[in-house]
Amino acid sequence: MSARAFGRDVSLDEAIAAGAALLTRARLPLVYGLVESTVEAQREAVALARRLAGALDTAASAAHAGALAAFQAAGALTTSLGEMRRRADLVLFWGLDPDGVEPGFVARYAPPRAGRVRIAVDVGPAAGPPGVEERLRIPPEREVECLLALRAFLRGRRVEPAAAAPLGLPLDALRGLARRLSASAYGIIVSDGEPPSERRDPLCAVTLNALPRQARERSRLRSLLVRRGNSVGADNVLTWLTGFPAAIRFGPDGARFDPSGSSAEALLASRRADAALVVGALPERYLSAQALASLNALPTVRVGGTPAGQVFISTAPSDETTGHVFRMDGVPLHRQGRAGSLPSEADVLARLCLAVGQATERA
Repeated sequence: MSARAFGRDVSLDEAIAAGAALLTRARLPLVYGLVESTVEAQREAVALARRLAGALDTAASAAHAGALAAFQAAGALTTSLGEMRRRADLVLFWGLDPDGVEPGFVARYAPPRAGRVRIAVDVGPAAGPPGVEERLRIPPEREVECLLALRAFLRGRRVEPAAAAPLGLPLDALRGLARRLSASAYGIIVSDGEPPSERRDPLCAVTLNALPRQARERSRLRSLLVRRGNSVGADNVLTWLTGFPAAIRFGPDGARFDPSGSSAEALLASRRADAALVVGALPERYLSAQALASLNALPTVRVGGTPAGQVFISTAPSDETTGHVFRMDGVPLHRQGRAGSLPSEADVLARLCLAVGQATERA
């Protein structure tokens, strides 16, 4: 099955026409996903959302909102995977085992070696990788307080034991960790750039982002956010083409950034979106139950992935498609795909955009 429309197998041309008609009938169509798509497909998705005068959001926007806000407010001291592999004498994994996102990450980029110390801070069940040299456990409900105490120690401030004791903060361990970070020649804090919903306190993201700056006078400390798929590419492409990385609404006055009102979560939960195109993501991995139920009730075009929606067009898997992607550290890569019979996401989106334009002109 390469294409379906309203319950029957159709040709690609018929599916493109049906999808364009479905989307142009909507008052506020939502283009959603993109985190597994190539840069070329992401560019076409932006053009399609603009032509539809609809909304555009990435599947990672809700999880990455805290880190994005922290970056927008203060910037970030970052590093590359190559720098971590070659130079880091201290690697701190904060509430994350990167191998769960990218298998083989630790062995490739942070293997054990002489002069390097790897420390895992386990935030409840969010544990760092096995085999590290040191490990610290903190209560998950006190993650913010532990980060604030660590920042205070990095700044040379005192944390009153009497105030910390009722919270159960491991002050001695955090003080020792601050000394380690300050004494490192090139330390890297590895954390989750797209944490699960229970760990999305914006203050966590702000404080994690601030830690390298607090130790800057005494050490070269950097941060690395672990991202999934090509979500970094989605942020970059949307920013290049619209000025904003996610939660975009197109209108007569151009593109507007509205994370509280134009994100996929907000539009679906409030039922303001009345049609959707999903590409480059499995929504059930990213949306809340309420938003997912709303999406499943909408007229939907699915490009690639699992067959679903009123119109479905099968595409070549993104990781088998020739195109560009971005690593989690922001390094662009060209990926050579394999020849196949299925079209790429970029090709399908470009044809949908052309069909939408033609339908709009006729109207």
